[in-house]
Amino acid sequence: MGVETSTVGVWRVVTAAGELDPAAVPVLSGVLSDLIRAGAGGVVVDLSGVSLLSCACVNVLVRAAERARRSGVPLRVVGARATAQRVLRITGATVELSVNVDASGRQPASGEVAAEAVEAILAARAALCEADERRDVLREQAVRTCLPLAARLAAGYRRPHEGGDELTQIAVVGLLKAVDRFDPHRGSGFLGFAFPTILGEIRRYFRDQTWGVHVPRHLQELRLAMNQAAGAMAQTLGREPTTAELADRLDEPVEDVRESMVAAQGYGPASLSQPVGAGGTLVLGDLIGGPDEDLGRVEYHETLVPLMAALPDPERKALTYRFFGNMTQVQIGEILGVSQVHVSRLLTRALARLRAELLASEAA
Repeated sequence: MGVETSTVGVWRVVTAAGELDPAAVPVLSGVLSDLIRAGAGGVVVDLSGVSLLSCACVNVLVRAAERARRSGVPLRVVGARATAQRVLRITGATVELSVNVDASGRQPASGEVAAEAVEAILAARAALCEADERRDVLREQAVRTCLPLAARLAAGYRRPHEGGDELTQIAVVGLLKAVDRFDPHRGSGFLGFAFPTILGEIRRYFRDQTWGVHVPRHLQELRLAMNQAAGAMAQTLGREPTTAELADRLDEPVEDVRESMVAAQGYGPASLSQPVGAGGTLVLGDLIGGPDEDLGRVEYHETLVPLMAALPDPERKALTYRFFGNMTQVQIGEILGVSQVHVSRLLTRALARLRAELLASEAA
């Protein structure tokens, strides 16, 4: 059995280890009484290293919690696991000691997060050395306690057409970073540190992973602020706010608001396979123009017009019927009253003459 005390920020941490059997009652009772009598800013009892917790020691904790409430000293019991969890549940001490665990020992889901509870857990964790495996137990407990916070912040950025799981996972990543980076020795509140850390992770995700095209960061952040402000203003005004009203609400230039609206169209580019019209087979990709091959032939067409006009009549007619009428040589021969062989000769002479004159004009 071992009971050690340390100071972490405003908290006095009581770290217990081994078996807290009836023989440990005098030591545990004396330590808690001294801390409460001294008017500590808060007392944390860390049971993460306790392998056995006797009912006698539970009674000591309950009595200490009652004295602490009368003295206005916050007292938190954290880190209970395995046997210690079962003893606390069986004795009904979880409520009196503000130990919030369900049948599996996990923190139950809740819409609110007790800042004091999280800070107590992290203070107990900070009292242990870096290599102590009990730090992982307390880290997990702190994260589970704050999961409702992460889910609530993620919900504020969720849109109806977007799945919630991925965004919640991103928020939990931010929560893990906040838990790992928080320093209880500085005495600042955990939630004040966790909020910007989680929100920063969510915004970074939107900035780096969800945009279909690259958009400057300040326009992305302005778009998020506009979306939140527009919803609140629509309820107040009874209509969608104008660009000028949004700019005034956000204290941003109207030009920046307009630019952000245009940039927002790049968040989710339309698919080229997206159907166009109701019940049609036309897709968006069908409406996108391509190179016009006829434009490249304009110069040749305009050059050939006078050269065609200068050809002998039989040759000009043979070329016209063949390449503009798409007729066979036999059909052309029937119209001109000549044989197919003669039509072939007319086409050969006409093409050779046009080719020679085109080459001569390019050389000139």
